[in-house]
Amino acid sequence: MKIAGLVGTDGGVSFAAEDFHNALRRVGENTGNTLFQRAMWDLVKGPKISAGPGVLPAEKLREIVDVLVIPAANQINPHFNMKVWADYVEVADLPCVVVGLGAQSDDPFLPAEELVLPEAVRRFARTISEKSQVIGVRGEFTKRVLASIGVNNTVVTGCPSQTLNLRVSGEQIARNLDRAKSSIDLTVAILGGTLQEYTRSVEKTLYSAVKSMRNHICVYQTEPRILRFLHERYVDDDARLFITWMNGLVRPDLKIDQFFYYLATQGRFYSDARSWIDAMRRMDLAIGMRIHGAVAAIQAGRLGICVAFDSRTLELARTMGVPYILAQDVKEGQSLKDLLDIVHFDANDFEEKRQRNIAAIMEIVSAIN
Repeated sequence: MKIAGLVGTDGGVSFAAEDFHNALRRVGENTGNTLFQRAMWDLVKGPKISAGPGVLPAEKLREIVDVLVIPAANQINPHFNMKVWADYVEVADLPCVVVGLGAQSDDPFLPAEELVLPEAVRRFARTISEKSQVIGVRGEFTKRVLASIGVNNTVVTGCPSQTLNLRVSGEQIARNLDRAKSSIDLTVAILGGTLQEYTRSVEKTLYSAVKSMRNHICVYQTEPRILRFLHERYVDDDARLFITWMNGLVRPDLKIDQFFYYLATQGRFYSDARSWIDAMRRMDLAIGMRIHGAVAAIQAGRLGICVAFDSRTLELARTMGVPYILAQDVKEGQSLKDLLDIVHFDANDFEEKRQRNIAAIMEIVSAIN
């Protein structure tokens, strides 16, 4: 049985034990990564260790393991510098198993051939291609982007997080959606996004849609100033300025002291995929601009809805058949019921895609197990 070096974590970190900034760095600056990291950790059945730049030098890794496993994310990204990663894979010089690789464009409808990528990103893609039998990608958009730079050994898999709970069904999700549409007292998790300029009005609508609900929380994944406040109530001048700015965007009805209290009482973040999924069992619905936040709810057997605003979120939602709303269809003043009425979801489509994707993932991973 092969010994594997898995990039990232086993699906979680301890922010208290590892130091806040070190822990956030280890999960790739986004706690949503814990879901597919956990999924790949479970799928690799043999002996394994954590790997990656800053975790284990590539030269040392080559002496210990037989294969480098990359639970991938949106690395095919015009805003990323992948030089460190390309160097790591080249120096390690190991066979690679890659699942979940995604391309990202701010425009969800950009033709794949028009996505301009830095040379380091291209080198990373070509390097893992040379060392992989086949790369599992997030969808057809990513497949076309990679083909445009000469990487053709790809197969569509969606995200490995689909495998975390094999009991999930399309029929179950459809029932949850119907129940949510008819309920007047939902327990809701808003999935906070990154407040990019072109998404702010959508975020405001989401926060407004739940503000009168007594049972709602706000789940955050990336912004360190928010996460650190939630983790240890730390606020410096920079954090105070950011949170004040955020207050004016998403909850202008609250004074700043009220907004701090709102974050302290309603805000959540999860450092481990398992505890996150378990926490979502207490929700009727998770909705927002974070695809893995929606997936966590779905893997908990609940309703997760992604508001798709870029190629990454739209591609994953469509590839995996999960419920989604197009951000362009969200209008100011819409209620939660209005939003639920424009959800795209088909239970049979979900089942077909889920079975096909999981079979493709298992085939890739079988090269290790």
